[in-house]
This record gives sequence, C-alpha cells and structure tokens, in this order.
Amino acid sequence: IAFTDPADPTGPVRLVYPAPNSPLDLAELAARTVPEGANTAVLSRGDLPDDRLFREAWRLNGRTIGTYLPAARTLWRNVWRAHRATLFPALDAAWMKATATGDVVEAQRLEGLRQQLRDVTQTDLNGAVTPQAIKAVWPSILDTAHP
Repeated sequence: IAFTDPADPTGPVRLVYPAPNSPLDLAELAARTVPEGANTAVLSRGDLPDDRLFREAWRLNGRTIGTYLPAARTLWRNVWRAHRATLFPALDAAWMKATATGDVVEAQRLEGLRQQLRDVTQTDLNGAVTPQAIKAVWPSILDTAHP
C-alpha cells in the first residue's frame, strides 16, 4: 500500500507491506496503518521504481509512483556532500602543513582544490531529466581532489 502523508500530500510516498502469512487483508492493513485522509494506491512490488537511491523523491501520481526530479537532484547532491566530507580531512591537513612550512604555492593549490570541493554542489543538474541522468553526473573534482 502506497500512501502520502495527509499533512504533506506532495511529500514522499510511504509504503506499507503486508507481512507474510498476515491474517489481515489489504483493507484491514490500510485501516490500521494508513493515516485518515491520505492518498492511497495498492501496488505490487513490480510497480515500484527499481532504483531505491531516490526513494525519498518518489511521489504518488494516481496509481503509479514517479520520481520527483527536484528532490532527486537534492538527494544526489547529498551523496556528493557525503563523499566530499571524506576528502576534506586529508586536504585540510596538507593545507595546514603547507601553510606552516611556508610553501605558498602548495597552499594555494590545495586551497583551490578545497574551494572546488566547497563549490561542487553548485553543479547544474537541471539538464538531467531522468533519475539515471542525475546519477550520471559526478563532478570530476570528487575523484581528483587529493593532496
């Protein structure tokens, strides 16, 4: 059973799966778990998008689930942020060492990399019009920013 929160009808889809061997039929399950006033649809697992990466961007469109692209773009930027966070400690340490030793050229190079990482989430994703196209955008700085 797919449903939306009545307080946020344009928000993410929530899913309730019947437990194996449950004595409840779908109507009873819905009555117990779905908030009153929620938009609902009974779907099979095959009706769900295959890729769960953008799960929080799924929206209920009548009797189907689609991916709300602005939310998917935000989620993908969050993936970049998480990856970027793993790169900063080594760059920061190298920058501090270069600064402490007076290696101005190296400090400037490292600061340039750090700034590119800070700016990575400004990468334009508006041209990516499918979830697959969004996932295909991976700024190269996320792979090359090493001290």
